[in-house]
Amino acid sequence: MTSPRESLARNVIEGLPFCRALDMVVESAGPGTATLVLPWSSRIVGDPANSVLHGGVVTALLDSCGGAAVLLHPENGAPTATIDLRIDYMRSAIPGARIQATAEVYHVTSTVAFVRGLARDNDPSTPVAAATAAYTFAHVDATAFTPTSVPRADADVPEAAPGSQGDPEFPGVLARPDHAVDASGFDGIRTDWPYLDFMGITFDIHGNELTAVMKFHPKLIGNSALPALHGGATAGFLEAAAIIEISWERGLLSAGLPGKQPTTADAVRENGGSSLRLPKTIDFSVDYLRPGRAEDCFARARVIRSGRRYASVHVEAWQSRRDRLIAQATGHFLIPQPHG
Repeated sequence: MTSPRESLARNVIEGLPFCRALDMVVESAGPGTATLVLPWSSRIVGDPANSVLHGGVVTALLDSCGGAAVLLHPENGAPTATIDLRIDYMRSAIPGARIQATAEVYHVTSTVAFVRGLARDNDPSTPVAAATAAYTFAHVDATAFTPTSVPRADADVPEAAPGSQGDPEFPGVLARPDHAVDASGFDGIRTDWPYLDFMGITFDIHGNELTAVMKFHPKLIGNSALPALHGGATAGFLEAAAIIEISWERGLLSAGLPGKQPTTADAVRENGGSSLRLPKTIDFSVDYLRPGRAEDCFARARVIRSGRRYASVHVEAWQSRRDRLIAQATGHFLIPQPHG
């Protein structure tokens, strides 16, 4: 028999617009533990050369799985949000294979739940990625718990403002604001990297400065009650910004001329006619500073150090005000080596 907490976790996770957009489902659940699965899809491929899913998709799955585990903890009595999240990537996921994530709450305090998780595919010998994270937590008497103690993900969604544009697939959640900036500078990369298209990520170039833009879409929502962006969407946006910044700085996308709008054709020519090769994420750590609202996001990455094989990057994301960050991240990346 399914417990009230298990029913709640399934309703919440499978009701989140971002989880629905990625076709995530809860496979199993227990006290403080959860297993979620995500099918492979060409829409969320990060490397078109080999059909490998983008790392941001794995991050979103692990983040959602961790949140579900917190909801399933016997002493939890409130909605949860990610405080920080670290992902270590062991290897690329097998193209075409589904990803399965498991997470467990291994310690709680009066206000914080500590979670660890693993993502696997068809090869059980080595995980695709490992996660450690902290989530907000609020104690409650387990005997007093009811399915209404934590609201559904799609409950009490604010009505769209008069005259605003909604979305029929996600009723009640506003579509992106009309004041979004033009960020078409990287249309060539955006087209050839399916994950960027799926997320609505483009890049704006001013001189030699690169700004990533994630256009708001209702499918990016992870908390419909506020509404607020899903932590996995924010993390994937930051990771994509870091990868493109490294590629831009090292001339992997173009000849490196400030203001040039590079395309994948440029990259292929400069790479000796072979397919575009992007940096690979080794690890990525995200600090969530405040909820991301239902509007466009911006990010800038700074390469802290870049050697022959490895690069360290810091990324910051904001919305209406540059001085009010919604998240920041640091990551280490493996630099693709020249052929031959």
